[in-house]
Amino acid sequence: MIQQKFTWARAVISLGLLVWLVRYFEWNQLFASLSHVYPKWIACAFIVGFLQFGISAWRWQLVLKALDGPRLPYLVLLRLYLMSGFFNNFAP
Repeated sequence: MIQQKFTWARAVISLGLLVWLVRYFEWNQLFASLSHVYPKWIACAFIVGFLQFGISAWRWQLVLKALDGPRLPYLVLLRLYLMSGFFNNFAP
């Protein structure tokens, strides 16, 4: 019961902070700053980010193999790693 109240409190605080951020964020300044960024650097950042996810999923495959864990295909591990990254960033 206490754990459930704690979870709800965290969710309400997270939602309140998001509302505050969206409401008081200076969006015009963000868009003005982004207009000066070179598109190829943005593309490079995305490519490096996706490579990082791919390499991390491959590392998990190696760890599972070394520990005699389940033999999961690379694409399954990549999907699980991407899902865990999403929930790590967006779940309260």
